[in-house]
Amino acid sequence: MDVIDRIEAAATRHGDRAAHTYRGESLTYALLWSAATALSARIAGELPDDGSPVVVYGHKESAMLVAFLGAVRAGHPYIPLDSSWPADRISSVVEESQTQLVIAVRPLPEGVITEVTVLDGSVLDAGEVPPGPVGEPRALDANDPYYVIYTSGSTGRPKGVQITASALARFVDWATTLVPDADPAPTATFSPEPARFSPEPAKFSPEPARFSPESSGHEVWLNQAPFSFDLSVMDLYCALTTGATLYSVDAPTVANARELHDELGRSGVSVWVSTPSFADLCLADPGFTADLLPRLGSFLFCGETLAPTQQPPASFVNHVSHDYFEVMGIPIVRGRSFTEDDERERSTTRRFAK
Repeated sequence: MDVIDRIEAAATRHGDRAAHTYRGESLTYALLWSAATALSARIAGELPDDGSPVVVYGHKESAMLVAFLGAVRAGHPYIPLDSSWPADRISSVVEESQTQLVIAVRPLPEGVITEVTVLDGSVLDAGEVPPGPVGEPRALDANDPYYVIYTSGSTGRPKGVQITASALARFVDWATTLVPDADPAPTATFSPEPARFSPEPAKFSPEPARFSPESSGHEVWLNQAPFSFDLSVMDLYCALTTGATLYSVDAPTVANARELHDELGRSGVSVWVSTPSFADLCLADPGFTADLLPRLGSFLFCGETLAPTQQPPASFVNHVSHDYFEVMGIPIVRGRSFTEDDERERSTTRRFAK
C-alpha cells in the first residue's frame, strides 16, 4: 500500500478526526480527502498526463496539504514553496522546474515572474476548488517523483531534489516505528491499478472543525518546519498515514515567545518533531515543562547538525552519558541519518521506549 492509499485508509477509518490543525481551526480527514480528490480532477483537467510538477505556494494553511495530495492523486509531483521566500527565488524555482501550474494558497508576492497558469488555492481551506476543466486522475508509479524539495542555494543556485513515491513509502515504514504507541502504517506496496475517481462533488460543512486535545486519544505530531524544508516530511506523512493529527505552528508564532508558549499549551502534542535548536529555544522558557505538554511522549530531532562530539544544549537536563540524556524525563539517544541536500553525515536524536 503506497502513501496515498494509506492516507485514504486513514480518512476512511477516522473521517471525523482532525487531520491538520492550524491557528485554532482543523481540517478533518474526510474533508481533506474529498477536497484533494476534487482538486486532483481539476489538476488533471489543467495539465497533460506528463508527470510535470505542480508548484504549491503558501505557509502552514490546511490548503497546502489539500494541494499536495491533489497534485499527487492527479499523477504530478508537487514542489512546496514557502511564503517567506524572496520573489526572485520563487521566480527562479518556477522557471527552473518548468512547471506549468502554480497553486497559490497565498497571493504570490510582487515581482514573481511567471508565465504559467496560477490557480487560487486559498479557496481549498473552505473545501472549494478553483473553477475550470476537470479530467481523470492517474496513479503515480513507484519510481515516479512524489515531491521535489529545493535546497537553500547556500552553495550556489538552488537545486531540486526529487523523492520518489517508493522512497517516501520506505521512509514512512521506518519513521513510524520511532513512536512506540503510533498506529502503525500499513507496509508499503504498489498496485498497478489506477487511482479511483468519483465524479460526485465533495460535501463540506460551513462550520470549521475545532480540535480538542483532551478528547483526541490519538497521537498529535508537531509541525515546526515549513513544508518547503525536508524536515517537515517526517511529521507530515507520519501523521497522515497513521491517522494522527498534524499540529502546525507558524513563523509569527515561533517569533513570539508568549504566543508560542500558549500555542504549545493548547496543542496536545504527543510527538515532537523539530530541529534541535528549536527545542533548545523552547527549553529556555522556564514554563516549558511536562505540565505544559502532558501528552508529550516522543522527541524526534533532525534537520541540522548534532555532531557526536557536541555536548547537548545546557537546557537538556539530566545528561546521563555522551550519547544518552533526558529531556523532561523522556530518554533521548543519538542516531545517524542523511539530509536530502548533501552527502555529509548528519545526526538525529530519537526517543527509545522506556
